Amino acid sequence: GYTVRYSISGSNITLRNYSDTVATLVDLIPFSIYSIEVAAFNVNGTGPFSTPVYMRTDGDTPSGTPREITILDTTSTEITLQWREVPCIERNGDIIGYTVRYS
Repeated sequence: GYTVRYSISGSNITLRNYSDTVATLVDLIPFSIYSIEVAAFNVNGTGPFSTPVYMRTDGDTPSGTPREITILDTTSTEITLQWREVPCIERNGDIIGYTVRYS
């Protein structure tokens, strides 16, 4: 069989065993770089792991919201506001813009 070892830099290492030469890693974090290594094993133990490959998962919609919305100025016909960015861990990709909804 084969053992797949993978992790995001600085996080816990996950090990999964497979009987085939194809593996699907699930429940990964969007827009994150993973280090992935594979080793063969038999009844006598596990061999050395391969050289790591690095892969970034695809992005997804942001899971967080902008923070600390502040009104900077108002007039009879305008409101100027600012906010802090979505936290990096909740962006799930590159933020290319913001939608401001008002009524």
